[in-house]
Amino acid sequence: MIGSVGGVGTTIPYLRLFFNFFVRDALVLSACSITTASALRYGLNFRTPHPMKLDLEKKKSGLVIDYSLMLITIPPMLIGVVGGIYLSWYLPEPCLTAGLLCSHMFLAYKMGGRAIAAETLTN
Repeated sequence: MIGSVGGVGTTIPYLRLFFNFFVRDALVLSACSITTASALRYGLNFRTPHPMKLDLEKKKSGLVIDYSLMLITIPPMLIGVVGGIYLSWYLPEPCLTAGLLCSHMFLAYKMGGRAIAAETLTN
């Protein structure tokens, strides 16, 4: 519930609404889909050169995958995922739904503020 990445967490309400999934089942399906998508994307971009990084001979160098960013983001995400798994075992369904709703509302609020700030900077 806490470690959602890349918008896959937004599929949970749709799974609940259209397919009558429980929150726990939707969380598992969401986690499986992000794992599959990440593995496929990593496999496809493993040797892809970065289009903007050039060496001294003006040839493409560097990889699209930024491993330094992964070193920063993966540990907190794993902590959040493990914490979310433990919470989903012990909390009842309404608490999980309320937590998911609150986290999505908070993220929408923060992203909306950033979008407004970016729009005012460009104008």
